[in-house]
Amino acid sequence: PARGEVTWHWVQWGPTAASRCPMIGIYLRPEARGRGLGVRAQRELVDLFFRHTVTNRVEAHTDIENVAEQRALERAGFQREGLVRGAHWRGGAYRDGYLYGVLRSDWTLAEVEPETEPKTELETGSVPGSTDDD
Repeated sequence: PARGEVTWHWVQWGPTAASRCPMIGIYLRPEARGRGLGVRAQRELVDLFFRHTVTNRVEAHTDIENVAEQRALERAGFQREGLVRGAHWRGGAYRDGYLYGVLRSDWTLAEVEPETEPKTELETGSVPGSTDDD
């Protein structure tokens, strides 16, 4: 089964098509969190946008209380750009969030913080509990 999903929609900051940029989002199932999967997925999505589109910027937004996602975005190469007040409705109230962004001129996949989490069984090619005799 999937461990989560990434999504995006286009944001228009100015009157021309060149002013568009993707706003990305991510959801991870609870059992997939804390393993570096979100950082890796967001890095790869940003890299795809910069390799295959002419966009100058990629954005993300997260709740001010979502410290784990704030750390993940920063590890993925994003910079916190500001507070967005009352930006989204959740839990019966409008909530504040932080806007994050990364510019094409900032982006080099190899220069962002390297992963420090242990590799998963999919990355190592081994499955817990299996042996070479299986």
